[in-house]
Amino acid sequence: MAAHVTADNFFTVPTREEITAIESFMDNVVIFTPSETWIYRLSKGDVASQGALTKVSDDIGCSGSNAAINAAGSVIWAGATGVFVLGNELEPQELSKGITRAFSDFITSPLSSYMLQSGWTDLTTQQPA
Repeated sequence: MAAHVTADNFFTVPTREEITAIESFMDNVVIFTPSETWIYRLSKGDVASQGALTKVSDDIGCSGSNAAINAAGSVIWAGATGVFVLGNELEPQELSKGITRAFSDFITSPLSSYMLQSGWTDLTTQQPA
């Protein structure tokens, strides 16, 4: 018979959409969907489920796993509405304010725009997302 019972060692993120990226940050975990940002403060013990989950933003998300990076003590990521940074204050700051229109008015996929302008495609076939 076991001398002790170990608690569940996982946690659930109650997102509206699928998780697109996960990044480590200051001994915590930042979790992204296309339109949400969460931070999970790990517990001090061995059981992950005893940490604390907080929604950082309900309208800022990350485009994908290659669009987020931990650099210089901050998490920097790109989403559908711009480029953002999360630092010590744990409040997303927009880095792309000067070019916000590029995200909302005319760029749907920078790769597709480049490929069209360079003559590599005419966009009649399925393009990479």
